[in-house]
Amino acid sequence: MAVETVDLRVRHTGVELCVDVIDENPAPARLRTAEAHDVCGRGLFLVSVLAHAWGVSNNGRTTWATFRIVDGRP
Repeated sequence: MAVETVDLRVRHTGVELCVDVIDENPAPARLRTAEAHDVCGRGLFLVSVLAHAWGVSNNGRTTWATFRIVDGRP
């Protein structure tokens, strides 16, 4: 089994938390519906529900999300 490198960047701007996940997979992350018996496939759905905004870079290797911070707390 090949080991894939995944990088995580987190930035706090004072009004939002910005999270970038960078991997070696050229296929962009995509939102999908997991079936009840699936053991994976819910992560991006949860991000889409909780984040203020999210997206994928043009090269498909970075998935990002921003989360608003209320009263200085995440």
